[in-house]
Amino acid sequence: MKDAYLANAIDLIAEHGHMIQGVIGDPPFTYTTGLTTRALPELWLGGLTIEQGGGILNAVADRMRDHGQPPAGTPFEVGYSVDFMLHGPVDPEAAEANMAIYLYEEVTVMQVLWPDGDDRFPNDSEYYHLTYPQRLLPLLTKEN
Repeated sequence: MKDAYLANAIDLIAEHGHMIQGVIGDPPFTYTTGLTTRALPELWLGGLTIEQGGGILNAVADRMRDHGQPPAGTPFEVGYSVDFMLHGPVDPEAAEANMAIYLYEEVTVMQVLWPDGDDRFPNDSEYYHLTYPQRLLPLLTKEN
């Protein structure tokens, strides 16, 4: 089973340039695997359903392949009714980006942040965490 899953993941990456890995949890999260092969960071998004997160990560990955990586901390659009923002690079181990780590060992991971109803991001002290549960992953440091 593990070999079949891994073979399927490698096929998806070869065909689409990356794959989306969804992790069921409380809250769930999604991340990409394969952008590393294009010298781009892997992307991580938490707090939304796997379907929602996967759609957003696909859109952000497409934007990065076409236009380059947006600067961290700067809102950008990808065709949704809200802007998004990159946070990081974050610690890949804390992101639990296990498939990307398994395939590539050394990966850079950027967290994709989404806004609350007032267009504030989780790094804003006024962000409304109760309705929009989204944690900030720890930034990558030399120690990790």
